[in-house]
Amino acid sequence: MKLYNSLGQKYENLVLRDDPMRLYLCGPTVQSPPHLGHGKSVVSFDVLVRYLKSLSQKVTYVRNITDIDDKIIEKAIEEGVDYKEISKRNSSIYRKTYLDLNCLEPDFEPEATKYINEIILLITLLVDKGYAYSSSSGVYFNVKKYSKYMELSRRKLEDTLSGERIDVEEDKVSKEDFALWKTAREGEPYWESEWGNGRPGWHIECSAMAASILGPEIDIHCGGIDLIFPHHENEIAQSQAGYDVKQFAHFWLHNGMLRLSGAKMAKSTGHVKPLLEYINTYGGDVIRFFFIRSHYRGPQDFSEDLLEESRTTLNRIRNFVG
Repeated sequence: MKLYNSLGQKYENLVLRDDPMRLYLCGPTVQSPPHLGHGKSVVSFDVLVRYLKSLSQKVTYVRNITDIDDKIIEKAIEEGVDYKEISKRNSSIYRKTYLDLNCLEPDFEPEATKYINEIILLITLLVDKGYAYSSSSGVYFNVKKYSKYMELSRRKLEDTLSGERIDVEEDKVSKEDFALWKTAREGEPYWESEWGNGRPGWHIECSAMAASILGPEIDIHCGGIDLIFPHHENEIAQSQAGYDVKQFAHFWLHNGMLRLSGAKMAKSTGHVKPLLEYINTYGGDVIRFFFIRSHYRGPQDFSEDLLEESRTTLNRIRNFVG
């Protein structure tokens, strides 16, 4: 079978084999409940996993949960609760909605806070090899030390914006450098490390979790097209530099975005439609059918009319089969 590989931007043959295919899907950051865009991503790659299994290809499927992040901390402060309460509450909603969408459960569903030791070990490797440096605000990956940076997104370094989820820190060597470890501010959750009390950066979590479960080289890495830069670009750099591997992931697959009135659905802009609300109204099968009617890599328009059309068409199929 052939898959479109975002790394190289071309179709390539995926060779089936006797041992399990190692597949990692970037799961949600759980500062809030899922929107329809999250559903499209998980359904898209659930279809892939199911298809591979239908060909008798074994798959080790990993889908992570980012349960510590600047936005989760901000939400906890806003509600006056511990960050763990926010993470636990929303993680449960994600799991329920994914089951409602008839998605297979992953073989592993790692949470970032359970892999702090592995994260610290990877950061230590990067510092020791000269790819990262520490400052008062944390530890940063020096992108100019890594010659293949931007091999996935094919951007120019001078045209990029910071990969941070907070304001750019002043004590970085270059504005493009991204955080591996963030020094904790007063009142924030933290873990101890040789660089001081802090927490992992967003990108380092996936590299450490993927390598810990699947090994430093994996077959397929999946996620939304909006993650190509900076998240997946940074994953490649820190994984290949830290673990000293030629290719962190052999295939990079990305689903297209849902559009609402022509604009991308995103939590960061508030331009979202809650997934659970539509599952409760239309049922998970209708929402799933709506997603798979569009090519997974292309943008997909959303409207109530299209959902009604999907429900009608799905019912006709059911009646015919019956």
